[in-house]
Amino acid sequence: MSRSSNNRKQPLDYGTAAAIRDLCVHQAWHAVNLASGVPSDARCDAEAMNESIERLEHLSTRAIEHAKELASSCAWHAALQRMEEGYLGSGRVPAASPFSSSDAAAEAIEPLKVVHRTLAPSNGDLYELASGAAWYAANERSGLEDESAASLVSMCRAFERLYRLQRRPWRGVNLGGWLLLERGPSAPFYEANGIVGDDGEWDATEALSRDGGSGAVTALAYHRQRHFREGDLAEIARRGFNSVRLPFGYWIVTGPTHGDPYVGPSIELIDAAVEWAARHGLQVLLDLHGNPGGETEEKVCGRAKPDWSWEDWRRDEALEVIALLADRYKEYDHVTGLQVCNEPSRSCPPSELLAHYIEAVATVREAGMPPERVSVVCPCYFLEEDRRDFLKEWREACAAGELDGAVLDMHPYFFTPWSNEVTRGLVSDQAREEAESWDLLPACVVGEFSAAFHTYQGEPCCDRSAEGRQLLNDFLRVQQDAYSQHATHGHFYWTWSDGAVGCGRAPVLRVALGASLEVLYGLLSSRDRRAEWIGRVGVGPGAVERWIGGSQSPASDPALLRPPPRRESDAWQGPAVEALPWG
Repeated sequence: MSRSSNNRKQPLDYGTAAAIRDLCVHQAWHAVNLASGVPSDARCDAEAMNESIERLEHLSTRAIEHAKELASSCAWHAALQRMEEGYLGSGRVPAASPFSSSDAAAEAIEPLKVVHRTLAPSNGDLYELASGAAWYAANERSGLEDESAASLVSMCRAFERLYRLQRRPWRGVNLGGWLLLERGPSAPFYEANGIVGDDGEWDATEALSRDGGSGAVTALAYHRQRHFREGDLAEIARRGFNSVRLPFGYWIVTGPTHGDPYVGPSIELIDAAVEWAARHGLQVLLDLHGNPGGETEEKVCGRAKPDWSWEDWRRDEALEVIALLADRYKEYDHVTGLQVCNEPSRSCPPSELLAHYIEAVATVREAGMPPERVSVVCPCYFLEEDRRDFLKEWREACAAGELDGAVLDMHPYFFTPWSNEVTRGLVSDQAREEAESWDLLPACVVGEFSAAFHTYQGEPCCDRSAEGRQLLNDFLRVQQDAYSQHATHGHFYWTWSDGAVGCGRAPVLRVALGASLEVLYGLLSSRDRRAEWIGRVGVGPGAVERWIGGSQSPASDPALLRPPPRRESDAWQGPAVEALPWG
């Protein structure tokens, strides 16, 4: 299948697209600063414009002039209109303006909308980029925050269309509970090994390693070898999904550091998942779900640590893990995303978290994963004022070219009292409203969502009747429609299999999530894992030896040690998924 469609030309190379974007942004601020009476800043903008033009010297003179004229006309149209409305300057047209009014600038734009063939894959993209940049600067200086955000979104999305290889948005599922334990999706492991509590892989590993035994190594090796297999990915593809999100802890990549009790490395299992995905036409989003030191006080990063602080997160080490991953998988065209962390603590300073994300994006690019193909996924987990502040700074960094190819990760969950229908209204309406708010984000993906929710009575939806299952089905369809419309890069269901039994979240996950999977996917998984575990697993080496035929380590399985294929493929496109995957 071709990488271009709908009569769309091949995209520009990223460097050319970035130079055009920077030209438009600097031209926009040049016009705004002149209209606002700030000539010193305008001079700096003019110097930056010239540097951007120098980066376009490989284009023809005609193409460069076209880009310059379009950027200038759009910039002056926005600046002069805001000036005429009383938002900017004294109301007098600056002497340096090539136009006498905003109407004159608008008139000059019209013939420039048909772009030179070397400048853009389609006529509208370059105009939307230049216009978005112009109105972003004019609205930002005018103090019109919502209008500024909307203009920046238009600019960023047009910019991405200029250079990004065309692929369908992710429509996938998570492979949760495999390479980072969580009690719900990893329930068979917890039950078979008699582990009580729900505090993450750290505590589970310590519980199995007491008295200096090797129980953790043995049990985790078996779990990792068996929890997901190639048949699962084959089934995922067969049911119409085009991608998987693969969560794992840093210790899977490098082994544990700083005395952490985790068991690893097991990177050959990531290799195996990448190979399986290639065989079945699935894209892969690699998800560094558990960072060195943890990115949160919550167990989802591998350890529940109530006294966790921002300084505990070993961010420099995390960047090293990210660099290793990017370098290892940079040649696989179906690995289309790398997520730098998962649900970072809301106590993180927003500005410092953004700085880490900017470093992570640069790390991925320097390691060889290009923005044309690979999205760098960065979670936004803040609420209210911190969320507003973070998103404002995120948009500014996007305009500055520091986050090219970066995507915000959203997790719209509705299974806890904060989203109950008594105080928040119908849960389906909540999901729609949340999704609509993403229209002011340059790019986003729903990394996790589920069918679990609280009813109007404020209780988890645990109705096993036909009516109850229909409620779950309807809620999931509402989410899928809303997220497909408003999440630019798609969505992933949490998770492909879940069996929360005997833990705190069981009322929600076992019934609401589990039942929805039975209804909508037709199965919880491709086999009955609970029966397999309870019947065959023990913490002693004997059970593992019988399974692998006497070998001391499941990692010795040659099929898993074989590296993924380094080949070109159309796997990144995935199967057609315009219809709901569940029928």
